[in-house]
Amino acid sequence: PILYIKLKEIKYIEFQRIGEQASGVTSKTFDISVVKIEQDGGNIEQFKNLDKCEYKALYQYFSKSGIKMR
Repeated sequence: PILYIKLKEIKYIEFQRIGEQASGVTSKTFDISVVKIEQDGGNIEQFKNLDKCEYKALYQYFSKSGIKMR
């Protein structure tokens, strides 16, 4: 299902498993956690196994949107 998160609802984005290696082989995927501003106690939405070729575009988008990243 599609999940719509407004930019103003995002506290920060956390990239995970960037450059991680398993058994000497570089992973082809990474994860993103979207930490939302605490309105209803706060939530974290996780997106797993994103293709690494998408990393640069996502990083640039969040950067231009003024979203904090970790």
